[in-house]
Formats: sequence, structure tokens, C-alpha cells
Amino acid sequence: DQAAITVTETGSPDAGVDGEVVLCANSAPQDLFAALNGADAGGIWTDPNGSVHTGIMDPAADVAGVYTYTIGAVAPCAGDQSHITVLVTDAPYAGADAGISVCDQGAGQDLFTQLIGANGGGTWSAPGGGPFIGTYDPGVDDPGSYTYTVNGLAPCAADQAVVVVAETGSPYAGADGVLDICSSVGPTPLLAYLGPDAQPGGAWTTPGGAPHSGTLVPALDASGEYTYVITGTPPCSSASATLMVNIEAAPNAGIDGSFTVCTGDDPFSLFDVLGGTPEV
Repeated sequence: DQAAITVTETGSPDAGVDGEVVLCANSAPQDLFAALNGADAGGIWTDPNGSVHTGIMDPAADVAGVYTYTIGAVAPCAGDQSHITVLVTDAPYAGADAGISVCDQGAGQDLFTQLIGANGGGTWSAPGGGPFIGTYDPGVDDPGSYTYTVNGLAPCAADQAVVVVAETGSPYAGADGVLDICSSVGPTPLLAYLGPDAQPGGAWTTPGGAPHSGTLVPALDASGEYTYVITGTPPCSSASATLMVNIEAAPNAGIDGSFTVCTGDDPFSLFDVLGGTPEV
């Protein structure tokens, strides 16, 4: 007599080996299956909260923690699990690129304040690549692109932002002055009396505040303080200078005249012969 026993073998599933993955918060999505070292395909992933997961870890959307890979088995074999611990490192942030205009005679500017939300502790470099303290001094530094760098913890790369600095020239209206002039002098441009470096293109006002051409006509204009203003380009302020004009009245000898007298006439004053209104 004979009897036959049919033996069927069911394969044991292999979910791989537990592992760890370190990602940067701004890394591209990563397939966690590659970290299981030879695991069988076809399993199911769950996230740290126990919810079904695709197995594609996106640091920008998914939470850090332990991700579980489970493969079911045909009885009598038991299923298998493995775990991948995902660590997410914060990405450095140097802020968004920015630009700033400063006056060439203005105060120093802390460029870090232009990088909204940037991480502190970074380093600055000047336009030529040399070191920079981070505060722009118009009297010392040159305009251009200043770079701020924040180093990242592995696997995060460093982040950079650039602040472009432009300088605006300060206007110069000259130095205050005094002009003593005779009323008989012809039209006289006033700018020359504010010094050789006074910049043209500004506006003049009279002692009463009315607009003035900048050319004094002593016979018509009044004595007093004439003001010259050059409007500055922001962030530079406007500049002004004053010229005190003293107009002295010209002496008046009257108008030429003629008079015919007889040799026998009495003496008379020649002053009475002059026309106009001569001064005594």
C-alpha cells in the first residue's frame, strides 16, 4: 500500500532592513523603498501617524518620523515589516534678494535689515568677494552686489541672497556768501558768489520768498537774503545756500546841462544848472 504527501512551500516575504534617511526640508521627494536594501516589492507604506502613504517622502509636505513598510504573506508564512526613520533638517534661509539706495554722505546701513526673514549667523562678502561686516558705509564702501551666505547642516546646502547697493550723489548748493554791489552795475549772475563748487540747476528765491531768475538786476531788485536750493535725489536731502545782497545806491551827479551868461552877470551856482535830481 502507498500514500503520497504533497508538500507546498510558501515563500517568506522580505521587507528589508530597518534604516534611516536624513533629508533637507527643501530636498526633492525621495522614494523610501530604496533605503530598504533589497526588500520585496508590493508592500504597503504607512506614515508616522499610521495612515497609508505612497512611500515617496516629500519633506515639504510630509512629517518626519518612522515610516513602516509591510508585506503580507500566504499562510503559514508570516508577514514582514521594516521601518525607515526619516529625519528632516531645517533648510537655511538667507532671505530674498533686495536692493537699496543710499546717499553718498548718508549714515551707514545694516544690509541684513533688507533680507526679510533671513536666518542670522551668516557671513557677508563684498562685490569683489572680500569679507564684509554687513554695514554699508557710503564714505568707505563701494556700491555693488553684497552677498549674504547662511551655511546649512548636512544634507542641506548653503543659501545665499544678494543686496544690490546703489549710491545717490548729494547735491551741493555752495557756501553762504555776501555780495556788496552798486545799483548802477548791470545784470549779475548770483551763483558765482556761492563758491566755485556750487552746482548749477537749482532754484533761487528773493528775500520775500518769490521765485527769482538767479541774475540780479541791481537797479530793480531789492537788497536782502537770496536763497539757492538744489533738490536732492532720494534718499539724499536737498541742499541750500544763502547770499546776502547789499545794493548800494549809485551817486547821482544829475544830468549834463549848459547855460549862457553875460560877462556882467552876477555870480550863480552851477549846481542849479544840472538836470535831473543831483545829490548835494
